[in-house]
Amino acid sequence: SVYWSQATGGRVLDRELRDAWLAAGGAGGALGLPVSDVGTTPDGLARAAHFQGGSIYVHTDLGVRVLPRAVVAAWEATGWERGPLGYPMADAVPTAGGAGSVVAFQGGEVHVTASGGHALRGAVLVRYRA
Repeated sequence: SVYWSQATGGRVLDRELRDAWLAAGGAGGALGLPVSDVGTTPDGLARAAHFQGGSIYVHTDLGVRVLPRAVVAAWEATGWERGPLGYPMADAVPTAGGAGSVVAFQGGEVHVTASGGHALRGAVLVRYRA
């Protein structure tokens, strides 16, 4: 499907990414409008599209993941899927008390608070959980 807006131009989404985007609220949801066409990750294991408010990844084995912008920024800072976090294994879920959210990755977690996304892994993640 092709989606066009004056703000973002024409963008191509495949069926699986489109369905996930629409389930997340489409253009009126937290993701907003698409700002990229569907692309494939360098390792060929996932497809992704980026939106005004985040990204959607479809991994061959790990399924569809809807990620808010703060999570995407923290993941990017660690080197994306080729970095120590690997791929996301879940969508964002609220943290205890509802002050933020967390996304589990293959090699750690990204915690989102009012100050943004923070990648935690290894000893830091173990200490944080204690």
